[in-house]
Amino acid sequence: MSQDLLSIKETEKWNRYFYQLPSDQQDIYFTPEYYKIYQKYGDGEVFCFVFKKGNDIAIYPFLKNPVDKKTFKLDKQCFDIQGAYGYNGVISSNYESDFVNDFYKQFNSFCVDEGIIAEFTRFHPLINNHLFSKNHLNTFLNRQTVVLNLNRDIDKIWKDSYSSKNRNMLRKAEKNGLEVCFSEDIVDYISFYKLYLQTMREIGSLEYYYFNEDYIRNFNAFLGQKQKLILAKYQGQIIAGMLLMIENQYAHYHLSSRDKNYSSLAGNNFILDRAIRIAIDSGVKYFHFGGGNSDDPKDPLFKFKANFSKETGDFYIGKKIYNGEIYSQVCNIWEKKYPELKNKYANFLLKYKETE
Repeated sequence: MSQDLLSIKETEKWNRYFYQLPSDQQDIYFTPEYYKIYQKYGDGEVFCFVFKKGNDIAIYPFLKNPVDKKTFKLDKQCFDIQGAYGYNGVISSNYESDFVNDFYKQFNSFCVDEGIIAEFTRFHPLINNHLFSKNHLNTFLNRQTVVLNLNRDIDKIWKDSYSSKNRNMLRKAEKNGLEVCFSEDIVDYISFYKLYLQTMREIGSLEYYYFNEDYIRNFNAFLGQKQKLILAKYQGQIIAGMLLMIENQYAHYHLSSRDKNYSSLAGNNFILDRAIRIAIDSGVKYFHFGGGNSDDPKDPLFKFKANFSKETGDFYIGKKIYNGEIYSQVCNIWEKKYPELKNKYANFLLKYKETE
């Protein structure tokens, strides 16, 4: 058995480990290029824990953040860990209990030695890597996500998976003269970003999801050919856009934007249809749309995505407390400092990070 702890600077080594995994375990959310975006964004210091036993391997990328020593009256510096935005957790060539137990024996020791008090994970709905951690973290089904199996031609997908409403909207978009374009020009990324900000304001999104212009620039620079900007234009004006991510078997609908003044033209439907066609041409097996803004099956975003597929994935989250005494101390001080937030974030493991 052996273990390795990589920083974001060890990209080449990280990728060597990553591509030793079975192809169904390889997705962009676990790559150093993806994690680099979030370290630059200020979400924490990136590490990747690697465990090997015989011919088997498990890797676990995460963001490590300090817990405020002064505010929470800590005698020593402590930390918490979580994955980058999107999906995370351990990916592995072996899900057998002996291997999993050996991994966690090593990882738990690492966490204790490093002063990590808590861990939060958003497991991947298609890889189903919550199964790797189910006996070592408290795992919970959070919501359903929408997924489209691409092992069929587009005509069959159009007929069997797209709703009749969606097909009509796509016909309407084409009839109204919408155009789809793909761009690598940073000027277009910034135009997309401005429309994205407008969309976030209109739906009342949490502050975190506003991101910033550097995030969009880094997304383009770090992911390279693994991402595409897709725009819908009407009479030369951008009315909708999305960022598509592709790695191995998986394509993801990442960020999207739309001009509500042109909602009736179905720009988002139009670009998603084109994104699906790109994924098919790229040899991708699954197109993942993600879930809604809530776990409600009637959530408007979930219902929009479900127009493209009747298939769903299970999105699990995971929680673990490594030092209950210090964790309780931190949470108690936070609750006294922000009593008005106690109920709002009652179910958040890392609630002590919230200030509004």
